[in-house]
Amino acid sequence: YAEAHARGVLRAEAGAALPRIATLLTEAQDPNGGFGHGRIAPPGTATKPPPGGLSLPALPAMPAGLAYPSTLVSTTNVVTLALALARPAMGRAADEPLARAVSHLRKAQLASGNFPYDTSQRSADADLTGVGRTAGAIAALRAAGLPVEDPGVAKAARFLDEHLDALPEGHGSPALNLVVGALAARTRGPKAVDAFDARFLARILALQEADGALDCICERKGFGVTCDSPAHGLLAGAGDVFTSGQTAYVTALHAFVLLLPRGGLRILDAPKGPAPRVAPPPTTTPGK
Repeated sequence: YAEAHARGVLRAEAGAALPRIATLLTEAQDPNGGFGHGRIAPPGTATKPPPGGLSLPALPAMPAGLAYPSTLVSTTNVVTLALALARPAMGRAADEPLARAVSHLRKAQLASGNFPYDTSQRSADADLTGVGRTAGAIAALRAAGLPVEDPGVAKAARFLDEHLDALPEGHGSPALNLVVGALAARTRGPKAVDAFDARFLARILALQEADGALDCICERKGFGVTCDSPAHGLLAGAGDVFTSGQTAYVTALHAFVLLLPRGGLRILDAPKGPAPRVAPPPTTTPGK
C-alpha cells in the first residue's frame, strides 16, 4: 500500500483494498482479543508442505499452530497498528476489534511494565527480549488513541527507557523491534526520539555494506535472542534465496528507521476520532 501510494501506481486500487485487508485482520482476531497463528489455521489443521522451487529440504505436513499459543503479543502489536491506520477506511467497524486488542494488551502487561511472549507467561518481568514487544505495545496503544499519560502506556515507557539498549536483542525479529521502537519514540516526544536516535542510527549505518545493504545490529546478548542477520541469524547458511531475502528484509526495515526522522508518516498522525472504549488497567497483575 505504501509503495502504491507514494509512486501513484494503482493508488486508488490499493486504497480500496484497505477495508478488505482490515476485514481479514478482524476475522483473524482470537476470542481473547489478540492475534497470532492459531485463529486462521487452528491446531490440528494440516499445513501444506512448502511449494517447490526453493532450496529447502522437503518438510512433512504438521499441525498449524504447533508449539505456538493462539495469540502473540508481537503479532497483536502489529495488527493493532494496522487497524488503527485503516480506521479512516473502516469507519466504526474498527472500533470493536481495536478495543478488544487494546484490552488484550492491557491484560498481557506484566507488573514491571514489560510485555511477555503471550498472555500465558506471567513470570517474564525481567525477560529483556520483551523490550521490543514493550515498544511495539506503546506504538500500538498510542495509535489506537490512548494518551501517553495512560497508566499502562506510562509504565511500559518507564520499562523501555530503563532497558533501551536491549531493544535490538529481541526474539522473532530485532529489525522489526527497531521499527516499532522508532514509532514508539515518536509518539512520546522529542526526549524519547533523541534517546532512540542517539542509541541506534549510527549503529545501523556502521554495518552498511558497500552495495548499500544494511545488516541486523543484534548481538545475541541474552537468552532467547534470535537475530535477523543473514550471517548469524536463524537462516544463516540456508542458501542464496534466503540470504538475499533476509538481506532485503533487514535493509527495508532499517531504511525505514533511518528515513523516519526526515518526514512524517500517516501512521504517526494524531488518531482520528475518539479512543476505543476499554476497561481501565487492572490494579493487580492477572494470574498472580
